[in-house]
Amino acid sequence: MFNSTVSLIISFFALLMFSSSYFFKKKSTYLMFQCFGSSCLALSYLFIEQYLAMLAVLIGSVRTVIYYSYEKKGSSAPNYIVILVCVITTANYFVVNRITGVDPTVEDALIILSYCLYAVVFNIRNLNLVRYVIIAPHVLAIIYNMMVSAPIFSTISFSVELTVTIVSIIYFKLKKDKKALY
Repeated sequence: MFNSTVSLIISFFALLMFSSSYFFKKKSTYLMFQCFGSSCLALSYLFIEQYLAMLAVLIGSVRTVIYYSYEKKGSSAPNYIVILVCVITTANYFVVNRITGVDPTVEDALIILSYCLYAVVFNIRNLNLVRYVIIAPHVLAIIYNMMVSAPIFSTISFSVELTVTIVSIIYFKLKKDKKALY
């Protein structure tokens, strides 16, 4: 019970990091908050012994750090890095499933696709475009969590992040429209 409670608290902090990231104007700040959120989420999975999810999120954290370093230099990461992240994510899935003796499922393909889409989306330099395109992997993650009967907080977290993403799109659109009036 203690580990579940600690995991839930850390997951909530991760959700705050993820959600707040969508309201920054600079892509590098967005990526920094995404990385903090991913690190917290990985730690939360450790407490509940969800190692596949933990490793996938850690891969995402490393991806985000790499993209952050390119963003600070004013460029996108090379395409081979995006492809490499997708290959590592997929390999992680098969290795962990092999070790744990779990058979691959159709649902698992959704989460792998979601993680690979995150790899592509995070490499987009235009943060406004990121806000729109990131909706697809969010929706896939929500569907996956519902299909595998994931802990309700996981599904709620992705749903909140999707909602916050949409709110940030509206916020920046209204802000742009208001600016155009003056």
